[in-house]
Amino acid sequence: MKKNDRRRKFLTGASLTVGGAALLGSSPPIRAHSAGQGDVLFADTIENMRDLNPVSNDLLVYVSGHTTANDSGGGLFYAKTGTTAGTYTDDNGVTILPNGGDGRSAWIRERDPDISVSWYGIFPNDETLRSQNTDRLVALLDPDQAGVTGRVAFDNVTGADTYYFDGVVAIRDNITLDLNGCTLDFTKDYGAGEDFLAFLMAIRNVTIENGSINIDYVGADRRNAGQIIRLGARPGYRFGAFLGNEDALSEPMGGVSLRNLNLSSNNSGTYGVLLLGGLHGVSIEDVRIDGNGALRDAIYYEYGALDHSYVNTTHARNLSFTNVQVRNLDANLQGRAGIQLVGPRDANIRSLMVDSAGAAIIVRPGEATYYRVAGADQMPGNRHLVNIENVVGTSLQNYGMQLLGANDASLGYLGGK
Repeated sequence: MKKNDRRRKFLTGASLTVGGAALLGSSPPIRAHSAGQGDVLFADTIENMRDLNPVSNDLLVYVSGHTTANDSGGGLFYAKTGTTAGTYTDDNGVTILPNGGDGRSAWIRERDPDISVSWYGIFPNDETLRSQNTDRLVALLDPDQAGVTGRVAFDNVTGADTYYFDGVVAIRDNITLDLNGCTLDFTKDYGAGEDFLAFLMAIRNVTIENGSINIDYVGADRRNAGQIIRLGARPGYRFGAFLGNEDALSEPMGGVSLRNLNLSSNNSGTYGVLLLGGLHGVSIEDVRIDGNGALRDAIYYEYGALDHSYVNTTHARNLSFTNVQVRNLDANLQGRAGIQLVGPRDANIRSLMVDSAGAAIIVRPGEATYYRVAGADQMPGNRHLVNIENVVGTSLQNYGMQLLGANDASLGYLGGK
């Protein structure tokens, strides 16, 4: 049955007769609607729907809510059956197995391409849902498990919805996380095992866009814990089951974008956005970062390695920073900057404004760049280009710009006071 036919069938109503097959027990939250033109059931929640057996591909179920009735996480589901055991896996949002099911049949959500987080029981404007929201978002985006890809959207019903979280989230490849003007609020004290982990982490083919992220993290001055976002990995900086040694990857890290974001953190001594390793293609555009007098660097990049020995190092290519605004970094730390790059292959910085920091920009090729590089294209004599245009800095404590190890440099359109 085609999608439009299923929707038409739902609108016209249905009966409960399916060749005498048993559909359900006597669960009160499940009701039938009869109009003599097929089979449609109504259930209050996803859990109630699990009591139904998808015995016929003609069956439809309308669920009014995910966790509770009318909580905005419901929708129309259709039955898929007649396949082998293990064909379907329950993801608690789009694909739902009946109780006791072995994966040969399932309820499949009728949907357009975009995924709503409400379908997975992730809801805004309630701080008591921090742990539940975190557990469900972690499961939805788990990079170590097969799952949905494409655009994953946060519903913004009031126009100013805030979603609350209290744990780190790794994002599988091929996801666009669209905040839709919402705010993600991450509040937590440092916990064991959180070194080198950020609130949101991705390594490949991920976009995060269109909203705000606020971090209230007591990190005990641990530089490598509780960043807002981490892109990439390297030995010691794991990403799910991937331990950061890039020789284990079938394709390079990269293809990652941050767009139209307001980022804020009070986590003392760490970085706002941390980039690591041999990333191929990172775009950070129209991003505003407030360090609240606490962050060390707003954006920090450092090279990676093929394996844990660091015999051969890896270096980012095509890093792009456009229309970035930074303010209020930690005035007591030396070496802090709006953007600091250590060992990139090439990078472009266009239109950067930095207020209240140690420096607007610090670029360091790094001791590894010319000595332990991994590929022939990065051997001595090859060019490592960093292009910087249109930079304005105010209330800078140490430098407007610092270039360490530069072979040659050309600067223009710089301003500051």
